[in-house]
Amino acid sequence: MKLPLSEDQIEKLTVHELARLILRLVVVRPGGYNFSDSVVMLEHLYPQGGVIDKTKSNDFCSRYFEAIALLKRRGLLIEIPNRWRRAFWKTIRADDLDEHYVADHRDEHYVFPTSVGKKTDFRKEILILVDDAQEIVNSLKQDVPDLDPVVEQYYLESLRACQEGLYISSVICLGAASERAVHCLADAVVKHDPSYGSKIKSRRREVSRLIKYLADEIDNVFGSIADKQLIRELKEQLDLVAHIYRLNRNEAGHPKKVPDVDRCTQETYLCSFHQYCRTIFKGVAVLNPNP
Repeated sequence: MKLPLSEDQIEKLTVHELARLILRLVVVRPGGYNFSDSVVMLEHLYPQGGVIDKTKSNDFCSRYFEAIALLKRRGLLIEIPNRWRRAFWKTIRADDLDEHYVADHRDEHYVFPTSVGKKTDFRKEILILVDDAQEIVNSLKQDVPDLDPVVEQYYLESLRACQEGLYISSVICLGAASERAVHCLADAVVKHDPSYGSKIKSRRREVSRLIKYLADEIDNVFGSIADKQLIRELKEQLDLVAHIYRLNRNEAGHPKKVPDVDRCTQETYLCSFHQYCRTIFKGVAVLNPNP
């Protein structure tokens, strides 16, 4: 989302788009962000000098407060009554906070970014903890219109689990989505050249063997019908990424101990799944141009 936005653009933002904008504003405001008064809130969001049409703001205010609730639920913002803001004086510039103002506005509430919120990288196209899970999947389907429905559903579940802090569940679902994508590629190979059928069938029950076999045979399968870049990308995705998803899922799904799942790492894997699917299903399309 590019800033600054016009008033009309801000008025049309969805809840998740508003959440992106609010989080960005909060992160750069050391004095916190006042959201107690809807009109004051609108004045903060609109461009400097903008005029608020109160007759049109009710629906927008509802979306705004829903966005605040979303950011709080995801652990990106914390709400603080104004009378407690003194505790933050050491991290706030003196000209950002006036003691008399605090005394006169004790009942106002402010939001501050949490330690997680402060680390948000707004340069990324996808913000897992902010964006709508279905919209993330939809953006993938724009690049992969023939995305397998099983891959789609398990990726969606993985995103939703991560957003709710269920990281082990997220790992398992992402591993399942990756495995299904591998089987889709294997199906396409057999359909393109049935001579591979028996060898692929014998390896399906042990996914690690299937992944290795497909990676080893990529040159033979695609050599005469695909460019070298796609062949190289397919080998990279199978040799590295597919194995990572598989190993992570096995550790989470067949545990000998509680797996140590790092939130930031899982978010990275969820984002990289886009490139993984784009590559795998581009290979499927090359093998089966008319499914």
